[in-house]
Amino acid sequence: MLTRAVLAGAVLAASGVGMMTPAWAKKPQPAPAPRPAPPTSSVLVNNYVRIGVVTSRTGRLALPSRPMAQALELTAQRIDDSGGIALNDRKVMVELVFVDDRSTVEKAREQAAALAKDPDIMAVIAPYSSDMVLEVRDEAEKVGLPVLNAVGAAPTLHRVRDEQWMFGIGSAANGYFAPVLEAAARRMAAGHAMRVGVAYQDDLFGRAIGAWTESELQRTGIPASFVQVLSRSADLSSLFEVVQREHPNVLIFSANDAEMTRNFVTGLAEKRINIDMLAVSGCRAAGLEKLGTPAEYIVCPVQWDGLADYADPYWGHSTQFMSSFEVAFGAEPTYQAAQAAASLVVIAKALERAGKLDRTALRRALAETDMETLFGSVRFGPDGRNSAVKPLLEQVRGGGYMTVLPQEQAWVPLVGQMPVWKDRLP
Repeated sequence: MLTRAVLAGAVLAASGVGMMTPAWAKKPQPAPAPRPAPPTSSVLVNNYVRIGVVTSRTGRLALPSRPMAQALELTAQRIDDSGGIALNDRKVMVELVFVDDRSTVEKAREQAAALAKDPDIMAVIAPYSSDMVLEVRDEAEKVGLPVLNAVGAAPTLHRVRDEQWMFGIGSAANGYFAPVLEAAARRMAAGHAMRVGVAYQDDLFGRAIGAWTESELQRTGIPASFVQVLSRSADLSSLFEVVQREHPNVLIFSANDAEMTRNFVTGLAEKRINIDMLAVSGCRAAGLEKLGTPAEYIVCPVQWDGLADYADPYWGHSTQFMSSFEVAFGAEPTYQAAQAAASLVVIAKALERAGKLDRTALRRALAETDMETLFGSVRFGPDGRNSAVKPLLEQVRGGGYMTVLPQEQAWVPLVGQMPVWKDRLP
């Protein structure tokens, strides 16, 4: 079976884009060396535009946050290598100012407030977790600092406002699992038994997933098996007991905690708990493809297919971004990484339209964004969300990810019923 990486290489070769030795043809390379710090002379400081990045360098969200930071560094270098950002008669380079929220809302609030008070910071890219994004949004809005919400998907993060300061690259959590429930409805219509279980972590994103799924189950008439809320310190033993007792045909599991997600997937295999379809959020961020057989046939909602025909003003075809990321870091970029990279691209082009380093002018330019990026189309609606993005569904197959829904974008057909464990594990 062709892997995603091999397919990407084929696209690159055919298009003539990015004729570098791809990551899958050589050993993983170390991350690029840190770029030189910008000069501190008051004469030269304006040759740089400073973009704040609130991220989880440490704590429970450090693992899924890392690809976002890597993608931002890579894209900043790409912008600089292209000559920088054109501001009328001069060019400026990109300086990323990373601060660590330590995976806590308190530290995210503190760091966002510090960035907001620095007049040289033109915009902030928000962190991985919706809970932290909320803190960044509130602190930035107090002083009029544009925020790019690369990943946070809780619906309550974005509101319709006369003067919008936060702009989201991805779609809201509402609808993340829509393809899963559509597949379940088709199987039920074909005569298959169907009961859906839902387990989600108790945070803004998880609660949005839970509320939407319960509402959709009521609307479609698909029977609910159970709904369980997981605390951040849950040991999962009670969830395994519920799954074994209720035996859902479809199970939706959502947690921002990568370790919890991996433990749940491996626990199902260890306990030989059979489920027809297991849908999990954040698969790539948790590295589920590395788990082998326990992760096979899991379906994962995503917002980006790197092999789709996406163009970008700095990266060219999106496969160029994929290839460069793999060469630099020895792994495929997550869709969150692509969203982070697109956030910086959008800021750069908005600054060019603004023509000056001014927060208010940048906000106006961001609100008018309508462009193509490596992530796909970006067009902000009245609430600041990207109205052009739609979720996809991937399935873990052969240790990689294959797009299976919607059908017009599928690489392979969806396997709607996972083989039982006795046929998969010794």
